[in-house]
Amino acid sequence: MHGAEEGKNAVKKARHRTCIPLYLVFRFFTNTVLEWKNPVSTDCSAWNGRNTVLSDQDRWYVYILRCADRTLYTGITKDIDRRLEQHNAGTASRYTRCRLPVRLEYQEDQVGQGPALKREVAIKKLTRRQKEALFQ
Repeated sequence: MHGAEEGKNAVKKARHRTCIPLYLVFRFFTNTVLEWKNPVSTDCSAWNGRNTVLSDQDRWYVYILRCADRTLYTGITKDIDRRLEQHNAGTASRYTRCRLPVRLEYQEDQVGQGPALKREVAIKKLTRRQKEALFQ
């Protein structure tokens, strides 16, 4: 019985010592990434410690549009201006096609398509008031 308790305590201690991949959190909240010296290595010594500013290729935008009928539309894109033109031309989405014209109310930068998609889903789950609080 005593050995089983030691095993449980060891698991609890191991959970507290686990390494959180802070480079992912850092990349998500900033526009920089750390360069990797050796992609095969998993130890922390492989990071060179230099920050690299993300290029426009890595930058995605989450945006909120206000349609003519006052509804809100949320989406992601790599080029805000081009996407807004597509929406107003009626070629971007079926939702905005019959609610023209649309205007850009809110945008935020993301460091990749994955984080942009996650943020889009998070924004879509917000209530209308919470969305409007983002851009007011």
